[in-house]
Amino acid sequence: MTKAPSHQGRGLRRSRDISGYAWIMGTMLIELFSLILILGALAVVLPMAIRVFRNRDDR
Repeated sequence: MTKAPSHQGRGLRRSRDISGYAWIMGTMLIELFSLILILGALAVVLPMAIRVFRNRDDR
C-alpha cells in the first residue's frame, strides 16, 4: 500500500529549504571573505603607496 500524496515530498521540501539556506550562507561567506581580502590588500598597499609618494616629494 502506498502513502497518500499529501505525505509524499515533505522530507524533500525540508531538505530543499536547508540546501537553499546553505547556498545563501555559502554566498554570504564568500562575499565576506572577498571583502576581508580586499580590505587586507588595501591595508598593505596604501601604506606602501604613501611611502613611495612621500619619498618622491622629498627628492
